[in-house]
Amino acid sequence: MMRTHAALRRELTAAGRIGFTAHVAENVVKTAAGDYVQAFRLAGAAFESADDRQLNAWHERLNVLWRNIAAPNVALWTHVVRNRERTGEWPAGAQGFADALGAKYWRRLAAETLMSNQLYLAVVYRPFARRAAGAMSRVLARMRRDEMRLELVDALEACEKLRQVLLASLAHYEPETLGCYRVDGLQCSALLEYLGLLINGEWQRMPLPRGPLERALATTRLFFGNEAIEYRMPTQTRVGAMLGIKEYPTPSVVGMYDRLLSAPFPLVLTQSFTFLSKAASQGLLQRQYHRMLNAGDFALSQAEALKSALDALTSNEFVMGDHHFSLQVLADDAEADAGHGASAGGRGIEGERAAGARRIKRLNDHVALARSLLADTGMLVAREDLALEAAFWAQLPGNFPMRPRKAPISSRNFAAMAPFHNYPA
Repeated sequence: MMRTHAALRRELTAAGRIGFTAHVAENVVKTAAGDYVQAFRLAGAAFESADDRQLNAWHERLNVLWRNIAAPNVALWTHVVRNRERTGEWPAGAQGFADALGAKYWRRLAAETLMSNQLYLAVVYRPFARRAAGAMSRVLARMRRDEMRLELVDALEACEKLRQVLLASLAHYEPETLGCYRVDGLQCSALLEYLGLLINGEWQRMPLPRGPLERALATTRLFFGNEAIEYRMPTQTRVGAMLGIKEYPTPSVVGMYDRLLSAPFPLVLTQSFTFLSKAASQGLLQRQYHRMLNAGDFALSQAEALKSALDALTSNEFVMGDHHFSLQVLADDAEADAGHGASAGGRGIEGERAAGARRIKRLNDHVALARSLLADTGMLVAREDLALEAAFWAQLPGNFPMRPRKAPISSRNFAAMAPFHNYPA
């Protein structure tokens, strides 16, 4: 009993990492840091049938959009969630030959590995972006109720303006605002379902909770090891690994991650972009240029590129921001049990160990393939170990302190790395 109590005291709750507190509007949630998050589901652009001119036009249009909304108190999170699709049961209704043919085709589909890509964009509005976390908490604590109400009204108005701009500018990608909806008289939230998908590794319907959001979102038990994450779900177990950028590719090419959209494994590709002010961006480029000159660096082409970038930045051709990237590679029971005839519910201890070993082997195979796909872009990739837990929680929009391996890039780079490409469905 004492061991159990000691283990419970050492246990870190997921609520302390999630940080979302309340659904303050139909399509906006608030964080413990005082930030406001809204999200969109995108159908994406069918890139395979587009020529280079069209791809470049989409890329520049995204760059212009990021320039238009650039502000130090705005941040972006993008996600590509690739998962297996279940076909379900054949909806019998026809008779005779049509029913037999449909059922046979349905069984064939069920035997195939069907996968789909879901694209998301989250926008974080930060009223107190320039304040340190401790100072911000003290400011929020001292605010009177009427002041907090005014701050909320102003923040929601700013969020609504951002939403209108994004819906109009991203019309080509068919954006859908994630918000509240009713099903069978129950008030649910697509925004919370999106956040729950990132946390739990599976989609489930999310009714609006009565208490704080951070205590309601986590329904899967998470275990973080040296190099792997384990999801303990009600009906299955899943394992994942996180990959990060060790060195960025040069140059960044439109659609450089498109091969991941047809990868034969589930994944979650996360990128965040926090806008920097123009003065901060200019200072950053100038310091890097003078650092290379003073060090006698022989990379003359890079020095010239920095001068050109400084000129383009001053001419408002792009903006800059802090970028972070993570690729979570996943493996689950369905793959581990393939060919072994073991069911998740009927295994003994030895069977569970064998299934766990198969999951890890399958995960390592997926990681090797993912590293190969990323290496084709010219990127140097590292598998997260010490920063594994931080990289996982940094997938959540607004979780700024957890982001590992941040690096400044331009809005053109970001538009190339997150082009919202997808296969038409």
